[in-house]
Amino acid sequence: MLKPLTNPKIHVTYTLSSHTFYLFKKMTIREIAKIAGVSTATVSRFINENGFVGKEAKNKILIAFKQTGYDPEKRKRRTPQARNSGLKHKNFVMIWTAPHSEQSTTGQNMMMGISKILQNLDATLTVAQLFDHDEIPPTLLKNQIDGILITGPAPSPAVCKQLQKWPVVWLLQAGSQDFGDRVQADHGFESQLAYKYLTDQGCRQLCCMSFTSTSKGHSSYWKTRENHFLNLSKEAQIQTSLITCPELNELPLPQFNLAEAVSRLVDKLLKLTPLPDGLYVTNWLGPYIHQELVKNGITPMKDLLMVAADPGIPTLRYLTPEMVTTRLSGAELGEQAVEILLQRIKKTDMPRITCMLKPNLLIPVT
Repeated sequence: MLKPLTNPKIHVTYTLSSHTFYLFKKMTIREIAKIAGVSTATVSRFINENGFVGKEAKNKILIAFKQTGYDPEKRKRRTPQARNSGLKHKNFVMIWTAPHSEQSTTGQNMMMGISKILQNLDATLTVAQLFDHDEIPPTLLKNQIDGILITGPAPSPAVCKQLQKWPVVWLLQAGSQDFGDRVQADHGFESQLAYKYLTDQGCRQLCCMSFTSTSKGHSSYWKTRENHFLNLSKEAQIQTSLITCPELNELPLPQFNLAEAVSRLVDKLLKLTPLPDGLYVTNWLGPYIHQELVKNGITPMKDLLMVAADPGIPTLRYLTPEMVTTRLSGAELGEQAVEILLQRIKKTDMPRITCMLKPNLLIPVT
């Protein structure tokens, strides 16, 4: 069983002496905005559901509603403007350009978040896989769509040129830097969570495991995590070793022996002197590293504290003992992507949006 830490993005303290009640005062959205620490326009967008509002701002507004007893339904505009105004076809396309991504836990939850919003709009979602990056999905050729959601690396320039005909939001990976909005995990914040947990537990001999990225232009999210973790260690003058293995996507998978690669990584770890007391795995190899450590007589979370970046593996709970993980809400990511896409459809000339979602740290309950 895992429990999430309190969301580190919001810190709210309630005390009997300082808590203020506004129940008997008729509040305006300007006053709600001041209490929440956001703009009046943000509160208006949230109430009327007619634009993008980040999760942090939503939480602050909801807290302000609760503090004041404010009823947003009374303030909601009673106009014929529907949330799906601007949709010509009520049809969206989801494109996967990374093999097997849709099978991950994050991918499945992301689809649930997307479906939740689109069902409320009575809209249709067509899913296409684009593993040949020079291929244009047939559904795009029909031209009867309102917007596109893409997960994975950017396809070929020829396909990207076609995609630019519609509003596009890239999910998880940055995608093309030439067009489209994006919703991504804050990978730097993720490594910050891992570093803080390990050092708060007294670890002073750290190790960071990562991939070796040699692909030009490849979205190395693990590299971002690695760099932030090493920089934090360097600033605090805490000894940290880096152990890497070849990037799996750059090797022919039939020739790649996962067990052998994991074994080599753990062998390198065990040869370090002194043996690290804290380990951060920046990629999806965390559960495999855990099992290999156990095979070598090392008990994770006892002999070696371990944090694994969002492994996305349902069988994670069967690892004994359970390790600490970072986890991004796939459902939230999908919901935010659709919200941004709807806003882009209504206002095509607005500046590009990049929404960075902060993961949580999940600690085993002992």
